[in-house]
Amino acid sequence: MLKTHPYIMLIEYAMKERHFSIEQACTACKLSISDFMFIRRNLFALNGIQDQPYVQPNELMEWKLSSEALFGYIQYTAYQDSLKIAAKADRRAVIALIIASISAATALITPLVSSL
Repeated sequence: MLKTHPYIMLIEYAMKERHFSIEQACTACKLSISDFMFIRRNLFALNGIQDQPYVQPNELMEWKLSSEALFGYIQYTAYQDSLKIAAKADRRAVIALIIASISAATALITPLVSSL
């Protein structure tokens, strides 16, 4: 299983918790404050305080995900689901091939055994 990227973790955190400080989010998502400050404009619809060059890391604020971040996350989860479904299909195909091989081998051996 792949490790979840901290930005994905931040989106998931923001979907669960609307009011949080930057420090709380960074701790929960294993993200540095500088990374949070770098990505915040891409993930959140910012108010005037949140858009300032310096924001108090411990100040509790309401954070709203941008529509682009939300739809990007939906695409990400759909992609992850499709990978899981494809892996299941691969396993089922292998099992079907094994069963077909056993059936074919049985069909070939049965006439030989009955003729003895």
